[in-house]
Amino acid sequence: MSFLTHFFTVSLASLVESWVLREMDETPEKMIEMIDLFIQDQLRGAKLRIKKG
Repeated sequence: MSFLTHFFTVSLASLVESWVLREMDETPEKMIEMIDLFIQDQLRGAKLRIKKG
């Protein structure tokens, strides 16, 4: 679990840094929407893997 926590923390920090440096044009709302979609997709995949056993 600590690997995933670290992965998502570093990824989010990198996205925020890129946004602050204006390397990304997305609005904060769009970034939140994309991050939420990504996390939901990851959770769906994990549920499927657990279900398959």
